[in-house]
Amino acid sequence: MKTYLICLLLGAGLLCGAALAEDPVYRFVGDDLFIPFSFEADGEIRGIDCDIIREMARRMDIRIEITLVPWKRLIEMTRAGLCDGAFSLFQTPERQEFALFANAQPIHESTFYFFVRKGEEFPFADITDLGGKIIGLNRGFTISETFDEAAQRGKFIVEEVEGIEPNIRKLTAGRIDTFVANYDVLRYNPLGRRLLGNEILFLPRPALEKRGAYLVLSRNGSIKDKAEFIRQIDKTLKAMQEDGSYAKIYEKYLR
Repeated sequence: MKTYLICLLLGAGLLCGAALAEDPVYRFVGDDLFIPFSFEADGEIRGIDCDIIREMARRMDIRIEITLVPWKRLIEMTRAGLCDGAFSLFQTPERQEFALFANAQPIHESTFYFFVRKGEEFPFADITDLGGKIIGLNRGFTISETFDEAAQRGKFIVEEVEGIEPNIRKLTAGRIDTFVANYDVLRYNPLGRRLLGNEILFLPRPALEKRGAYLVLSRNGSIKDKAEFIRQIDKTLKAMQEDGSYAKIYEKYLR
């Protein structure tokens, strides 16, 4: 479990070490295999979401600690209050029970597609078109209530894995019929980028239309005035979107 500690200077001439004794460190967790949004490379935590949250912390004059963990553990930690907050989550009624959403501005927006082997495309208009198929999915991911309910009723089989690359390999080996993934995550992956358009294609209709994913605070976390903290996050992220900071960070990874 790798951790990145951001030390902010809280006044001219003050050293980070001196600040550590006085000010809290807010603990945020992100997905460890969601490249280019959050990942580890060369011993450093990187990604669009991580850079946005670092800049947010700098502007808010707070210190944060980012830890990357598997997605299912991220959800469990947020539910149990084992972190102050997490990123980046789709807003659902179930998650609102244990998380407060900074929903004035998403950390990022995701569009999910079904990816298939070239030459094995199938019509997809709604969930009924998935009947009998074996579908790959990142462990713990939620696509939609309709998708989840159909899977629970056994209309199709969902096989969960950690990260996108196992699904790419299972698809090309014929072990699954399709998998669901964020388009940007697939094209950032070296294997996915090489195979996209040659051996694998995405179906024209998205599995999930563009949807915002948000920074959240754990309802059971240690932050005292969570409503005010959310208000400050919302204000800061909105300003970053409006002044072009989001666009610059996206360009760094997706140019």
